[in-house]
Amino acid sequence: MPLRTLFFLVLTGLSLTSHAKADIVLQDIQGQEIPFSSLNGKWVFINYWASWCQPCVDEIPELNRFYEENKTGNVAIFGVNYDALPIRQQKMLVKQFDIRYPNLKKILQTSCTWETLTAFQSRLYLTHKEN
Repeated sequence: MPLRTLFFLVLTGLSLTSHAKADIVLQDIQGQEIPFSSLNGKWVFINYWASWCQPCVDEIPELNRFYEENKTGNVAIFGVNYDALPIRQQKMLVKQFDIRYPNLKKILQTSCTWETLTAFQSRLYLTHKEN
């Protein structure tokens, strides 16, 4: 399915809704903490990727464009390396593939109690609303 179609579906409301009881703090591979509450009102697009996944690599330029066009709007995009490589290796891959959007440490499943991802390519679309 083309990314444009996926983005259209996301922006028309086909999403997973998350209601956090306590603020979850995400951390990118640079060490910057991102409180989930800071994403309030934004669509959150989390893309799991791997260097050995050719479709993942092929979509990086389009994800970069989407990030550049929307980074100050109501959309947040994050990458997560599926293989949970050491941070040093993840940084090298981000540089090698010229990934310009933030990449998170692979801590989401334990932080958010989501079930283990078993399919590839995996994407999560979230909205965040305060209770």
